[in-house]
Amino acid sequence: MNRKQYEAKRMLLMNEAQQLLDDGNIEGSEAKMNEVKALDEKFEAIAKAQANLNAINGVVVAANSMTAQMASGTQMTTEQTYANKTDMYNSEEYRKAFMAKVISGTAIPAKFLNIDAQTVTSEVTSVIPSVLIQKIYSKLENVGKFFAMATKTNIKGGVTVPTSNIDLTASWVSERGTADAQEAPTGAVTFAYRKLICKVAVSFEASIVTLEMFEADFVDKVSKAMVKAVEQSMFTGNGSDGNQMVGFLTETPVSGQKIEITEGNNFTFETLVAAEAALPEEYEAGAIWVMPKKTFYNQIIALKDTTGQPIARVSVGIDGKPEHVILGRRVEFSPYMSAFATSVSADTVVAAIFDFSRYAINTNYEMTIKKYTDEATDDQITKAIMLVDGKTLDKNGLVTVIVKNS
Repeated sequence: MNRKQYEAKRMLLMNEAQQLLDDGNIEGSEAKMNEVKALDEKFEAIAKAQANLNAINGVVVAANSMTAQMASGTQMTTEQTYANKTDMYNSEEYRKAFMAKVISGTAIPAKFLNIDAQTVTSEVTSVIPSVLIQKIYSKLENVGKFFAMATKTNIKGGVTVPTSNIDLTASWVSERGTADAQEAPTGAVTFAYRKLICKVAVSFEASIVTLEMFEADFVDKVSKAMVKAVEQSMFTGNGSDGNQMVGFLTETPVSGQKIEITEGNNFTFETLVAAEAALPEEYEAGAIWVMPKKTFYNQIIALKDTTGQPIARVSVGIDGKPEHVILGRRVEFSPYMSAFATSVSADTVVAAIFDFSRYAINTNYEMTIKKYTDEATDDQITKAIMLVDGKTLDKNGLVTVIVKNS
C-alpha cells in the first residue's frame, strides 16, 4: 500500500464514518473510526519498515560509493569520510529540522529517509536524533534512581534468552582449564515489544531560538515524562494493562520470603528481623530495602531492638543528603508503593528487600515523537514514544512484607 492508496482509503472511511454519524448511527460511525485507526497503524508500520529498508540500502550505497572512489584513485576528504560514517540523525541539519518540527510543525525534509512519508493526517511521526536519545537515556539514569539500578539490555523482542546470559557469573579455573557449566537451574526471559507513550505536557516556547536551548529543554521534558512511567511499571506493572512491563512486586516470592503483618497491627522489630532472615546469603551484597518515606518515618524510625537500641538510622551522606538504613541495610524511598497503614487493603506489599540489578529493562534505543492537535481542545500535543519491556531475572532474592487479613 503506497501513500496515495492509503490516503484514498482513509478519506473513504472518514466519509463513511461522517455519513453514519449524520444518520444517527453512532455505533456504526465508531466502528468506521476504529477502521481508520487500524489503517493508520498499518500504514505507519509499513512506512517504518520502508524507512529501515532505505537505511540499510543507504549504507550499501555509501559503501559502494566509497569503494568506487578508492578504486578510481580519488582521494576522499576527511569530511567526506566522516559524513559516510556519521549517523544521519546526528547531523546538525536534521537536528534543526527536528527542532522546527517540534516547535512549529514544519515538515521534515523528505530526503531524510523519506521520514515525511510516515505522516498521516491525524499524527506526525519523527525520529528523535540519536544524540538526543543518548542524552535522554543518560538523563533517565540520573533522574530515575531505580531505573539506574536496573540491568539494561538491548535484546530483540520475542527472543527467549536464558537469564544466565544476562545475569553473568564467573568461575575459578586452573591454567588452561575451562569453566564448568553451571549446575544450578537457570530460568529464561522473553522481552516483548511494549510501546511506552508519554505526553510532553508543556509546550515549547517560541523564545527557544537556539538548537542547544531546544535540545536541553527537550531532553529534560521527555526524560522526566518517561522515567515515572518506566519506574512505576518496574514496581507494579502487570504485563497486560496498557501493555505494561512486569513489575517485580507482582512476582510471587519463593516459600518463606513473604513476611506477613496481620491487618490492624503495626510494624515490629520482629517483622524486620524476619525479613532479614528470609533473604538468602548470596543476595546480601546488592539487596536494599524499598518502601514509601511515610512508612519509614511513621512506622520504623522509632523501633528499638531487645537492648533498647534503635534499628533504623538516618545519617548525612557525602553529598549532604540524608541516608537511611535499617539493621545496617540501605533504604530507598519509593513513591510507587502504598504507604503502610493499619487500614491498608489486604495483601498489599508495604515494603520489600530486592537487588535491582536482578531486574532487566530492555529497549531498542530508538525513539520517535508524534505531534498532533487535540480536536476537542485545540491543544498541540507532543508525544514521545519508545519500545521498552522489563522483567525480573531472579526472584529468589526478593523478600516482601505484606498486610494480611486477620
